[in-house]
Amino acid sequence: MSWPEAGGQSGHPLAIMANARLEWAWQVHQGALPMIASGGILSGNDVIERIARGAHCVQIYSALVYRGPWAALKILKELEQEMQARGIGLLDDFRGSYYKAD
Repeated sequence: MSWPEAGGQSGHPLAIMANARLEWAWQVHQGALPMIASGGILSGNDVIERIARGAHCVQIYSALVYRGPWAALKILKELEQEMQARGIGLLDDFRGSYYKAD
């Protein structure tokens, strides 16, 4: 596999690939196993997207670099706003919704 950029990859460039890997894992086990999402998680919206694809939790790394030591608190506040905007009461109820037909 070749990378479009030289050097290490971090942040949003990983988001598309990370989402694709979550989708693949979901297809393999149909949500029977807990998944931890990582790669390109910088905002509450990123967290919602990973939960929709079946993640039970997320791991942040680059967000700490780009957003500072309060990144987790900021992301949690954004997550709460995203949940309110989408009418989500519990993340457990939203998990895997990416795969459900409307």
